[in-house]
Amino acid sequence: MKIAISSSVSNFSQRLYEAWGLREYEPLSGDAYRPVVFFGMYHLIDYTKFFLNRSDKSVLWLGSDIIQLRFPFTLLFKHIRASHYCENKVEQTALKRKGIKAVIRPIFCERPDRYPISYKYSPNAHIYTTMHDNRENEYGLVSIKKLAQIFKTYIFHIYGVKGQNNQNIIFHGNISEKQFDNEIKNYQCALRLNKFDGFADITAKSVLMGQYPITMIKYPHIWKADNLAQVIKFLDKLRKMKEPNYKAAEYYRKNLNAFSWLIHNF
Repeated sequence: MKIAISSSVSNFSQRLYEAWGLREYEPLSGDAYRPVVFFGMYHLIDYTKFFLNRSDKSVLWLGSDIIQLRFPFTLLFKHIRASHYCENKVEQTALKRKGIKAVIRPIFCERPDRYPISYKYSPNAHIYTTMHDNRENEYGLVSIKKLAQIFKTYIFHIYGVKGQNNQNIIFHGNISEKQFDNEIKNYQCALRLNKFDGFADITAKSVLMGQYPITMIKYPHIWKADNLAQVIKFLDKLRKMKEPNYKAAEYYRKNLNAFSWLIHNF
């Protein structure tokens, strides 16, 4: 089994090769007749690689690639045999509308055992999220600023973009993955406000470390908010969570990357 990682998510490449134990798919070197898992389907090159492969194919849909998929390329995935996977019901429904039947499998681009329980209770919780430049509205920056005004003793950490810090909002910009992991292990909650999204790495890391992440999409054993009022409710509840979220951490340690073709036994 080889892996074809879309250039649109090439930043995950090295992490995936190391964590999943799969090598890069090279169709011009004979890999067109090998089984392959496609990580992301974002553009014409990805579609072409899929079409030219003559072996067993698995497609991992990641989120925005579903939105970008248009006719006539939908016919490619409807009529060529392959196994399709996505990370939640929202994505599964969107794929179904395009004629693609997908199985839900939460994906994590790391080895789960790298993130042991580290949750420590704090009445003044540290909340964190990640964003991309020019997509701050999609990631809920306006809502986070409102939350910071309500929870004045909480610290809100925003990674990936720059901005104006204030008393309880800190913009960290882009930092290394190692530094990011080292910082968030001391926090209490990952906040993911995207309404169309895959199973984000920060959600996976947060729950594996025994924290209490909040998302706008339903996942087992994770706080799911339908609106800002419910986010407020969960953040208030966080004050009472004095023990790590062992049940959720154990569930995801067993169920992340539940693919039979992975070399590593997670």
